[in-house]
Amino acid sequence: MLPMEVELTEKSSPRLAAVLKLHREWVLAGKSAGVIYVCGSEDIARRVTADGEQAGLSLKRGTMRVELLETIQRQAVEACPHLVATGWHLNGTVAA
Repeated sequence: MLPMEVELTEKSSPRLAAVLKLHREWVLAGKSAGVIYVCGSEDIARRVTADGEQAGLSLKRGTMRVELLETIQRQAVEACPHLVATGWHLNGTVAA
């Protein structure tokens, strides 16, 4: 199992710490390989990364991955040639 969290707005510090601790416990218990965080901004991504490291998760060990939502959206559009060919934009509009 590889859980995914979507962090578009900042959680309170205690709430984020509790969620990250739960993911660490799942890794230690062999219930998951780690966690993927999709973040709404660079500030949120930095906070999740720092708090995740404090909770015992690690980018280097592969028990945590942090990506920006913007990056995931761009990769999804680029992976679908039909969307690119129709002029699909990340905001969901089509070029005129």
